[in-house]
Order: sequence, then C-alpha cells, then structure tokens
Amino acid sequence: MTTSTPSLRGIVKAARPAGLPSANPTRSFWTHCSPDASPLASQGSEGLLTSDADICIIGSGITGVGVAYHLAQAAHEIAHASAHDEPLKVVIVEARDFCSGATGRNGGQLRAATYAGYAAREAAFGRAEAMRAYEVEAYTTRSIVSTIHEFGWADDVDLVNNGHVRVYFTEEAACDAKRDLECARSSSLDMKATRWVEKEEMATEFGPPYPGVYSSAYNIWPLKFVTKLYERAQELSGQYFSLTLHTRTPATAIEKVALISAQSVIRPYIISTPRGTISCSRVIHATNGYASHLLPFLAGHIVPTRGQVMATQAAVSIDHIKVNAWGDDGL
Repeated sequence: MTTSTPSLRGIVKAARPAGLPSANPTRSFWTHCSPDASPLASQGSEGLLTSDADICIIGSGITGVGVAYHLAQAAHEIAHASAHDEPLKVVIVEARDFCSGATGRNGGQLRAATYAGYAAREAAFGRAEAMRAYEVEAYTTRSIVSTIHEFGWADDVDLVNNGHVRVYFTEEAACDAKRDLECARSSSLDMKATRWVEKEEMATEFGPPYPGVYSSAYNIWPLKFVTKLYERAQELSGQYFSLTLHTRTPATAIEKVALISAQSVIRPYIISTPRGTISCSRVIHATNGYASHLLPFLAGHIVPTRGQVMATQAAVSIDHIKVNAWGDDGL
C-alpha cells in the first residue's frame, strides 16, 4: 500500500471558506489587562444599525480603521461636500469587540523587513520587485511612527524605539543571513540602521553567544494606537465626513444588487448582519485570516491560524535579571 502527500494545489482546492471569528475567544492581555483597556470595545453594539453608507468597512483592526482614517483625511482635503449634498458616509462593522482580532492581540513589534530573505526574493522576482516589497514595509513603519509623533501620541500608545536583534544559531543560518545582507546592501535599499553583530559583541551586549543582525525597530501597543486612530477619524466627522462603528455586528453575507442604470440611486451592495442590513456603494474587506468567509475564492490562500504566547511575572526584581530573553526570531 502506498500513500502520497497531497500537493499544495490540491490542499488549496479542497480548502473550505473560513467561518466567523470565534464567539468565545481567549482573553488577551492586550485587550483585557484593565477595565478600560479597550474603551471602544462595545461601541455601536446596541441601538439602531446604520442602514446606508457610501463605504462599508468590514473589520476594525489596523487595516479597517487605517482606511477610515485616510478616508477622513482625504474627504477634508478634497472638500467632499462641495460636490455633494452630504458628507462621505463611512461605517465600520466588527464581528466581535473593537480591534479584538490579530491587531489587538499582539505585542506591537513594529519593524520593517530589511534584509531577511532578500537574496531568494531578488532571484525569483528581480531586483526592482524585491526592493519594492521591502520599501513598502519601510514606508509603513515610517508612516505609523510619523503619525504617532504628529499627534503627540507617543506616551499614549507606549511607543519605544529600542531596535531589534535577530540571532542565528547555526553556521548555515548565519551564512544565509550574511548573503541576504550583502545582496540588500548591493541594491539601493536604505541599510544605514542595519548591521551584522559578531557573537562576541552579541554575548557582551545581549547575552546569547551567537552572531546576529541589529536593525531599527519600535514597539507600540497596537490596540491603543488603533483606538487613537479611530478617535482622530471621528474628530474629522462633520461637513465632509461621517464615521460610525458597530461592534458585535458580524457581516454574514454580501449581496450585489443589479443597477437599473448608471444614474441609479440604489446602492449596489447590501451587507447582511444579525441586526439588519446596510446598503452601500463600496465594500472594503479588512478581515485578515477570515477573508474567505465573505470571499470564498480566497479559501486555502488566506488561512486563519492561532498563535499563542504566555506571559509570566518574574519571580525576582528586574535588578536580578541579567540576561535578555531570546529565541529564533530575535531579542
């Protein structure tokens, strides 16, 4: 009897769409460490449901709220109401609490990939495309940090500029990292804040006796940042823009409505929820691993997975802790 390992194509083809996020999720430190950790947790979960919007955003993580924030800015910059009788109406629907998915459940390590995997990516896609991928990450990191400083949120979101060190435990891994670093430097990527660290310096400065790479990095509290971002977008509501949030309101289906004519005032999409329907002109999916729930063709391509981190309180004071924690993803 022989058995064969199913191909990736076969696995993707047989994959089923994701369901809705768990109705009884685990409690995360970042969302439940205090009674006021998430002040918008249940915002808009009761009362009347918004029934009409220009744009409906599904998901209240950093992607969904980020889109709302940029739409608010754009509406003001182009004076949306000057060409319309009403402001640009945006509604966000969230299946569970506000920002309670992947965004709200992580420790907020904010760093752009600067070199890791660069050689293989350039070989596969060419230098221009490889550089583009890394430049997008660098731009995103800069934009978040710039926004935090622009509005004076550094203390509010616990911004820390502490760098990042990736440690390599084997000679093979270290050689691959050096090759990636050299290839990235041979391009025109900005590598000024990235450097190789020999094992002697690593042991002295950080603890583990292995070589690695230091790169620029920050830490933030993602839930706090997204909360501030939403509040800023809400502050821009008025003549040109309006924003409504409905938490605990999962989008269960999307229906495309046949338009009678190009001038029809009928909204082309209907979003179904347990609380009623929302008619809208545009739909933005910001549902991360659950995207295939409403977009079945993504089943097997985007898959929700569970990551687990355990936090424990130290048994001694910080003065007695002499060695940093480290693992295969760095310090």
